[in-house]
Order: sequence, then C-alpha cells, then structure tokens
Amino acid sequence: MLSLGLALLLLVGGVGLVGRRRWGASAAKVWAVLRMLFVLVGLAVGWQMQQASFSAMSSSGRMGGAEQVVMGLSLVLGLVWAWALPVIMLIWLSRAKIKADIARWK
Repeated sequence: MLSLGLALLLLVGGVGLVGRRRWGASAAKVWAVLRMLFVLVGLAVGWQMQQASFSAMSSSGRMGGAEQVVMGLSLVLGLVWAWALPVIMLIWLSRAKIKADIARWK
C-alpha cells in the first residue's frame, strides 16, 4: 500500500513538472526522500530474512561463506539500483540553473 502511495506521489510530481508547476518539483523531492527511506526499510527486512535463512542453511551444512558474500553483495547492488533515480532527481533539482528556472514557474 505504501508503494502505491509512493507511485501516486511520483505521478503527481511528474504531472506538475510537465505542467511547469513549482509544486511538481517539491512533490518530486518529497518522493525521492520517501523512496530512499522506503528502500532502506525494505532492505533491512530483507537482511533479517536472509540472516534467518543463512542460519538455517548453515546449521544443515548446505551453505558456506561464499554464498553469504554473494547475498550481501546483492543487497548492496539492490540499494544502489533502487537509489539511482531518487539521487539523480535530487541532484538535478538542486542545480542552480534548474532552481532558477523553477522559481519562474507558476
């Protein structure tokens, strides 16, 4: 449900940006920050689930250290991938030229 709310906020922000409305940039910034927090919470839950799986598989002798490294790397890559668009959006909207242009919008 929270994911749907974030999607709607991104849609509203995008419509505002296309319509050259100042509130569109504000909505996009809010979306970027909330999305980054949402991803962090999701990754924390995923980490906890993986740790439970690691302990169960380690006790049965089916998992070694290499698999744990691969799973940890997948979490890091997931974070980088999920944060790419929000970070780019925050950087873009914080540029002086873009801020000056947005200040002239209705």
